[in-house]
Amino acid sequence: MLPALATYMGHAHYSDTAYYLKATAELLGMAAGLYNRPPLQEKDSL
Repeated sequence: MLPALATYMGHAHYSDTAYYLKATAELLGMAAGLYNRPPLQEKDSL
């Protein structure tokens, strides 16, 4: 997730992005919940 965020923010190094992040128990729990859920399914379009 950090590489995608770093690219989105235009940072050349992950450490530049990590500077803005603060890992808390609540944030890590939210991230784990998003990581472990099934991927979204696209509906068939005809």
